[in-house]
Amino acid sequence: MPGCVLHLTGAALDPAALDLGALRPYATYRAGDPCGPAGRRRHDRGGLKCLVSDRPGSDLPGQLEDATTFLRQHGSTLAALTARDDVQDAYLDFGVLARLGRVAVQVDVLPAALVRLAGAAGLALMLSTYPSAATPPGPEDLA
Repeated sequence: MPGCVLHLTGAALDPAALDLGALRPYATYRAGDPCGPAGRRRHDRGGLKCLVSDRPGSDLPGQLEDATTFLRQHGSTLAALTARDDVQDAYLDFGVLARLGRVAVQVDVLPAALVRLAGAAGLALMLSTYPSAATPPGPEDLA
C-alpha cells in the first residue's frame, strides 16, 4: 500500500508491554491474534504498525522527507525498541507506484541522511513497488 509505514515484529513481542513514547500505532497484535475480521488466519508473531507518511505512492520524495522528520523525532525511542530481544524485525516500508513499463528500469535513491538515521535507530528500509494504472503493459501482456 502506498505511503510509509513503520513495522516492528517479533515472535514473543507483546506491543502492550512496550514503552512507545510518543509513537502512536494504528495496529497492534500478538502472536495468535486473528489477522482479519474473519479470524481464519492468525498472526504467528506480535507486532505493531505506525503511519510515518500518508503521501501517495507517486510522491516518494515526500515520503522520504516525512520519514526523515519522523526519525529525527522518534529516533531514540526507536533505537531503544529495536535493541530489545523480543523485537526481531524493524523496518520502514515505503509504498511506491511503478512509473515505467516492465521493459524499463525504475531507480529510486534514498538520501544518506535518511539511511544514517534509520541505521542509528536499528531500522531496515524497504521499497514496496505497486503497479499503477499509468504503468504501460509489458510485452508479455500484449501477446
